[in-house]
Amino acid sequence: MAYEISATFEDGVFKPDEPLDLAPHTRAKIVLEVPHEPSQVVKQAILDIEQLWNEYPVKLGKPRPTRDDLYDRH
Repeated sequence: MAYEISATFEDGVFKPDEPLDLAPHTRAKIVLEVPHEPSQVVKQAILDIEQLWNEYPVKLGKPRPTRDDLYDRH
């Protein structure tokens, strides 16, 4: 039988977020997947993309931005 559970690692022990219907001393094989937090570089890249999106939104049916609009904005 297979279960997919969420758990917290605390004091050297995995503690399930919800109770499990298992008998005491039941052995199990655990496959561990640890979600990771994006790095600061990735977070900054996302912020940069969002800023560009807000400066140059895509508007359907409108003319496309020119090269000057995109590259010579300094």
